[in-house]
Amino acid sequence: MSVRIIVSAIGCCAMLAACGQRGALYLPEESRNVVVTPAQPAASEAPAADSTEEQRRKNAATPAK
Repeated sequence: MSVRIIVSAIGCCAMLAACGQRGALYLPEESRNVVVTPAQPAASEAPAADSTEEQRRKNAATPAK
């Protein structure tokens, strides 16, 4: 008896989850107009002061051994 109730509950949940979803499933067409932007300049152009600040942050974040 309890198996029937569980199966019925699962069936009801499945029907409610599918509620509002209609139409055929399809993949959208591939866009032919793709815009490619150039990559940002490398971080190596940053001043040396920034790299030392990053080193301090990394050292502070790592736990002591």
